[in-house]
Formats: sequence, structure tokens, C-alpha cells
Amino acid sequence: MFMRKTRTLAFALIVALLLSLCLPAAYADSNEAYIYIEEADAGCAEENFTARTPSDEPGTLYVSGHVTDSTKAVYVGVYSADTECKNILRVFVFPDENHEFAFSVDMAAGNKSFPTAIKGTVVADEKGGRTNSRNCSTKPGYVAVPEVERGFFRILISKTAEESLANGIYDEKSDYGWSKATNPLGGRIGFACQEFILLVEDNVPRLISYPDVISHNAAVRFTDADDMTPGTAAWAEYTDVYLRDIENLMSHNGAHYPVTEEQAEYFAEVADELTQGVEGDYAKALRIYEYVADNFFYDNLGQVMSTYCCNPYLNLRALREESIGVNCSEGKVAIVCNGYASLIIALCRACGIPARMVNGSHISTVKAVWNNYAKDYRSAVTHWWSEVYIDGRWVIIDANRGSGNNWIRSDPDDPGKWKKWDSISYAGFDMKPYAIAGTHYYLEVPKSLSVKKNYPAPEVLAADTASGYVALSWDEVTGANGYCVYRGEDLGAIEYLTSVRAGDGTSWLSLDDIEEAGRTYYYRVAAKFGNVIGSMSKTVSACVSETERENAHRPPILDAQPASVSAPIGGSADFTAAARNGILSYQWQARDPGEKGWYDISASASGYAGVDTPTLSVSADAGRDGMQYRCRLGNEGGETCSQAAVLTVYGTPDILAQTLSVTASPDGTATFLVMASGESLHYQWQYFNTDKGTWNNVTNSGYSGLKTATMTAPATLSRNGMQYRCVVSNEAGSCFSSVATLNVG
Repeated sequence: MFMRKTRTLAFALIVALLLSLCLPAAYADSNEAYIYIEEADAGCAEENFTARTPSDEPGTLYVSGHVTDSTKAVYVGVYSADTECKNILRVFVFPDENHEFAFSVDMAAGNKSFPTAIKGTVVADEKGGRTNSRNCSTKPGYVAVPEVERGFFRILISKTAEESLANGIYDEKSDYGWSKATNPLGGRIGFACQEFILLVEDNVPRLISYPDVISHNAAVRFTDADDMTPGTAAWAEYTDVYLRDIENLMSHNGAHYPVTEEQAEYFAEVADELTQGVEGDYAKALRIYEYVADNFFYDNLGQVMSTYCCNPYLNLRALREESIGVNCSEGKVAIVCNGYASLIIALCRACGIPARMVNGSHISTVKAVWNNYAKDYRSAVTHWWSEVYIDGRWVIIDANRGSGNNWIRSDPDDPGKWKKWDSISYAGFDMKPYAIAGTHYYLEVPKSLSVKKNYPAPEVLAADTASGYVALSWDEVTGANGYCVYRGEDLGAIEYLTSVRAGDGTSWLSLDDIEEAGRTYYYRVAAKFGNVIGSMSKTVSACVSETERENAHRPPILDAQPASVSAPIGGSADFTAAARNGILSYQWQARDPGEKGWYDISASASGYAGVDTPTLSVSADAGRDGMQYRCRLGNEGGETCSQAAVLTVYGTPDILAQTLSVTASPDGTATFLVMASGESLHYQWQYFNTDKGTWNNVTNSGYSGLKTATMTAPATLSRNGMQYRCVVSNEAGSCFSSVATLNVG
């Protein structure tokens, strides 16, 4: 594991109690540090496990679970939590058609009765004539449950997705036999679950929980982050999604390497690819977890290779480009615990999901005891993992925990062997407080290296160069009284450039030629709070091209001319002119019908808005019918005018002519016609309902043309004397035709 020194937390009393759990059983004489529980579960919807030790069934252990559809066999073992890691129970299970299994087992000393299968199939015989069934040495079953001294034990669950590995349970001669190291069911490669802890007394198992560890972990997780309301300092500090502080994840030997814009874009591209078609942050985080856990390998010599094993950008590129290097070959990449965590954080943040790094002590996945690397797990950082903020809570994610892949080497010069587990574990995703209390001891939730408490940084939205100059824009920061803009020609030399008062908005435009065309510059923005400068934003880059700079000194070029518009009286009309070249100014002009001269529209003129912007809005008054409008555009290279566009203002429709009555033979058809004047007309034919005394829309399927100027009606005797009219409307209003009568005879 990647190690570094960190502060010692003031939890001496709690840790003293916890330490008793790590000592041999003879020294754990009180239950002050643990409590009995009857049931515990671990995992997420994709894969989960449950253990029970009901108080009314002493000596009986229940284990159940739901696994992925690829899982062919599951192994459940109970191991002593001491340095010898003795196995006192082994059960092999084949999941049922719903990918579920469940069994109960009597752990009484000397018991040889096979476990009772509730769901799935417990290995209990030669299974259809396969030989050497005793190879699995099931306890109980072929081997009696041993008598054990009082002590702490861990339930370890592993699985396999390979049919050949599952078959190896029965055949010791197989390359994948139970006793072979290549069989993941033996727990040699990794575990799908190791979260359940038992205290066994007189061979009676009781599930236990560490309440002190749970409360301790909770206290560390939420230190200085109690108020997670959006917009608060805690929110800004702990929910960064801009990758600006990922430099602390890439730290080694005291150096920090901020993510560049190019690298951030690469993370975003990969994240988009991985989460394509996935809805919701939880599902996206799960997809990212699956990718990282399944594709990366843990380097058992990672402590001396941390320079290469912790940088998420280099490791992601190495994997996807099948690079060859000090920690990658054969299309595989080796990392360490904070390498796994860095990848989770970088890809989640690239999806807009807040994520953070945490560290602490880790319980060994092999010997099921507290690892004591620095002789004091209370202050020694032996493990790093991540948390992501989804739906108002921090979801604990440890992709290292879910990956069984290993790069096994004896020394740094050893090319090693790549050992890939055939199925990832979901035990490291959305870990529950109970489950994590048996495997992870929190020490610190490091704060961003670049975020100052109570003074959040703005989010820079864009660095645009289309004008021929650099234009920055950013989100407003609550409480800021101004902003500072920083610029540099490289990432390591960004210096203060200028200030922007809060009243001047949240943008800055370089109105000079300081930025040399064709050269890339880097920018950051910080908010001002009184005399205090807050945290800097992420770094953005901009490069004004030679063409953009040259165009800045040429007259504007129109890309889209304003178009003529028809609008109802009392409505509004918009005219837009799209142009480029330089820093543009706009002035809309008007001309009365029949006149030749144009005049500028005043910003205070009634009925107009946006007179100095690309889009002019005009109130469609009757007096403006036939008015013409154009835009006069300018920059430092000169002026140009758009073509003229006409405003047509229309009123409500007028009926010009119509059919008053129609005579038709029985079972024939009758046609009713209306003619109207006006713009954008809509038609709806109605009939008079004599029973209700109301006019209703005609909807009968026997009619045709109900929403046109011409309606055809079936001439049945029942419709003799029916009265019809047409409603003619547009956006300005509506009118009714006169009543027309249908005579059938």
C-alpha cells in the first residue's frame, strides 16, 4: 500500500478499546469494544451478501447472497483472526437460476452434517458421477467442524465465473483443483466479501459489530463538513468537480502535478464513453467502478513504484494505448491503492460527480487481522480509497477492494506475472458503515490543496478567442466583492494581471495585443472577499490564432442576415444579425414605410429592447406594420450594415364569404366552405348541440376537413336541420362564420 505520514488523531480511548480486537483471543476478555448483532449485509444491488446468527438458534450460521449472472460457484469460509488464519468451515455453493444462494450450517464441534441448502446447491456428493469429490474437504461434511478456542473469526466469500474453475472443486487432478493456487475459490486471489466478523465461544458463532469504529469513522468523515448546503464553504471545499485539486492525488515526494486542460478533456472523453447510455450519478459511478476494478492490477511492490502507480492520467492512457513502461506491459497496467482511488475520483469528477480522497489503516484481506505496518494503526496511513457525493450522501468506493487482479513480482527488476481474477467484487462499492468498520479505519479526509476554507473559487466557464482577443467568463461567487485575473505563458508562472469589480459582472476581455497570436496562455480567476483573495479557479488555456487576430482589425463580416417577420398585433418580433471579426458593437436602425432615411433606435425608445445587441425585440403595434429594420455593426476595422428586414403586423381574421345552407340527398354528402383573410389562419368546424344549447367541435370520424376551410359532412336523415359554423383564428384572435344549415331530402 502507498504510505505516508499523517497526523495522529485524538481518539486514544476508542483506539485502546479497538486494539483489544486485534490481540490474540486470550486478551479479548471484554465486549466493551464490540456489540452482538443478529444480521449484517454488505454489497450493492449488483452483488450482495447477508450473514445471520439468530439468538434463538445458537450454533447456527446463515449465509445468503445475490451474485452476478456470470458467477458459477461461490465459496464461503470462516477463518480465525490470528496470524495462522485457520480455516474452521468451508462451504461450496452453486447459485440457482436467479443467481442467488442461501444455506444454514451447524457449527457444533464434531458436526459432519452437510450444510442445508435454502437456495442454490451445496456441494455434498460426487455431483453426477464426478470423481474425487472429497477434494473440496467441506467442513462440515467430509471433515468435521473442529473444536475451536474462543476468538474472533471472519467470514470470507469468494467466487468464480469460470466453469472450469467451478468444476475444479470436484477434481483434484484438474489444473484448477481446490488445492491449487490458481483457483480463486480458495481465496488465494481475492474475496468477494470479507465484511462479516464472528466471535465464537464454545463453537457458537455470534455476529459482532464495532460501534466505536463506526462512530470514529463517521466523525472523521464529516469533520468540517457538517453543513453541506449548496453554496456554503463546506460544499465548495468537499464537492469540487473541476479536477483543479486532483494534484493532491498525484502527489509523491512532496511534488504536486496539477491536471492540465488537455488531461481534463481526456478524462471527460473516457468518462463519457464509459457512461454512455447510463442514467443517474449512482449508475455512472458504478460503471466507472466496474471499469477500474476490472482493468487495473495491484502492484505488490507498489510502495517503491508510487511515482508511476498513482497518476490517474498516465495510468489511464497507458491502459487504453497498451503502453509499455515501468508499470505496464502486455496491455496491462499496475497501480496501488491511491492509484485506484485517483482514477475513480478523476472519472467521477469528469462526469460532474463530486468526489474526494480519504485515507486510513486497512485490515488485511489475507490474514483477516489489523495490519500494523508502522506499529500503530492509529496514525499510520496504509490505505487510500475514495468517496463520491450522490443524492445528498457520501458513497464509499474502494475499487482496490473490488479488484482481485495482481502484478506479482519479487523485486523492481522482476517482469513479474499478471494474475487476473475472473470476476470483480462489488464489496468495494457503496460500502456500508458496518461493513467498512471491519476493514477500514479512517484517519483523514484530506482537504483540497488549492481550496481555502470559507473562500471558494469561481468556476471559469469559457476562454473564448473568436473576437481576436481573449474573453474569460465565470460563475458568480456568493459574497464576492470582486475578482482577480491571473495570466501566464506556462502553468508554473501564472501571475496577477488585473481586477474586476463585482459590479462589472463576471467576465474579462483583453482589450490589447499583449497575448501574442499563435501562443498559448494560461488563466485562473479568484474571488475577492474584502481584502482576502479566495481560492483560484481551475486553469484554462487560450490561444488567439493568427487569423483571429488579423480579423480583429477588419470590418465585421455578417454570417446571418436578419429575416422579415410576421407578428400578431400586441405580440412581439425578433430580428437577429450574426457576425464575426473583432470586438463587435451593434446599433439597430429603423425606417418608416415609404421613407428612404434610416435612424438609430434609442435605447430608451418605447416598445424596443436589445437595440445594441445582436437581437432586436420589437413590440408588434399596429403603427409598426411595414416598418423596416437593419443592424449597423462596427469594430476597430470599420462598419458594415445588414440587409433590411420587414415587420408585418396582422390582426384578427375577417370572413369574406361562406356557404349559408346546403341541400343534399339522403346518404349523400354536403360541403361547407368559408373564405377568410388574415395571417397564419387556423380553422375549426363546430355544430350546434340542441340538447345542451352549446356549440361543440365536430369530431365524428364520418366528417372530413374539420380543420380546413372546407368541411364535408355525411347527409343522413338524422342530421337534417343540423347547424354548422367555422371558427377562424390566428395569434391575434378569432372570428366566427355565420350559421349554415344542412337540409337532407
